[in-house]
Amino acid sequence: MISLWDKYDTILFDLDGTLIDSAKDLSDSLNDILPNHGIEAVPYKFLRPFTGVGSYAMIDAVCLYYDIELERTQKEFIKQDFLEAYEKRVLNNTTPFDDAENLLSWLKNNNKRLILATNKPRHFTHIIIKHLGWEKYFSALVCSDDVKNKKPHPDHLLSAMEQAGGFSHNALMVGDTFTDYNAATQCDMDIMMVNFYNSNMRDFKKAILIIDAFAPFIPNS
Repeated sequence: MISLWDKYDTILFDLDGTLIDSAKDLSDSLNDILPNHGIEAVPYKFLRPFTGVGSYAMIDAVCLYYDIELERTQKEFIKQDFLEAYEKRVLNNTTPFDDAENLLSWLKNNNKRLILATNKPRHFTHIIIKHLGWEKYFSALVCSDDVKNKKPHPDHLLSAMEQAGGFSHNALMVGDTFTDYNAATQCDMDIMMVNFYNSNMRDFKKAILIIDAFAPFIPNS
């Protein structure tokens, strides 16, 4: 599989749902505070596919589950409480997906420029990346609060590429949700989709690959 990576100088990665499984900590944090807003907890199995998309997507999932509508101000209050709850849980159950670090290490050792482009706030991203010891892998780390327009807007990836000195024509995005897919395709950038949450992937027709494990794509592993 060396030819897959040889085509690219720069590899951009999403974080939640792509490199790390943080779904339990995120869903538990939201369920911690929903009763404070008069809403019952939502089953983890239902919330899990939304955990890699962002805070508002998770809150919208709650509305979908209970068939309710919330005003923007209500959602903002829930979001703030959710982030405070997540501060207490951020490392409780969060772990890298199998072979995620092995892939990062192989790519780095083979002179690939690695970028982390995540919609997670920088505060939480830094806690997790430092805990995992992954700072050494990334040439740039661009979070939701570092850019004016976050994924799925292409500006997020373009800003990340500019910081790291890469170019879209020889870059690959690795992600797991429509936010990654839409951002990459709007940049005319190739994208590989990972399906660790058993999500519906049939709409990602421009993806070069849809994978459910990293190991087969680590040469000589």
